[in-house]
Amino acid sequence: DNNDAASYRCVVTNTYGSTNSSPATLTVMNPNPCIPVANPDFESGFNLAGGGYIATHWTEWEAVPGVVVGYDETVTVHGGAHSQRIRVSGTGATSGGVYQRVPVTAGNAYAVSVWIYADTALTSCYLGVDPAGGTNAASGVTWSSATTNVAWVQKTWAGMATANYLTVFYKVATPDNVKRNGYFDDGTPLGLGGTLQ
Repeated sequence: DNNDAASYRCVVTNTYGSTNSSPATLTVMNPNPCIPVANPDFESGFNLAGGGYIATHWTEWEAVPGVVVGYDETVTVHGGAHSQRIRVSGTGATSGGVYQRVPVTAGNAYAVSVWIYADTALTSCYLGVDPAGGTNAASGVTWSSATTNVAWVQKTWAGMATANYLTVFYKVATPDNVKRNGYFDDGTPLGLGGTLQ
């Protein structure tokens, strides 16, 4: 800690005598914390993107072009006044959502959680994380089990960052061509000691 900041020397002794090393200065620096997920509760606004509204600091992604529409949801919320609604539609097995890259320290353990709400039992919603910081939802992402509950359910990923970023994905999928909605709110990036600052 800060009380240990000083100059130090090593004393080496053997049968022929002893000697001191040159002094080395120990400087105690403040840790470089993880920057948390920005706008995790979706209270900091939305931008028009891809034909709908995507929360500020988040990026839309689609498995098939033209299947995702984002909304600033103000009715189905877990906390606060807003959540991110993602609607997907198409011809069978379409999916899409939003993602955000978060600066972290490679080799450290992290956990990320989010509250998810599916609008029907035919809507599948997921939390995903790419520990290497990639932005391709089809590669390198570890997905949670599907949430099809018409109620708020929390999903959590825990693992080791393998790069200086990890990417948080929220996904909604539908097996048919009916418009399906999933809602995401109150995401939390966590470290071993609790919420990252």
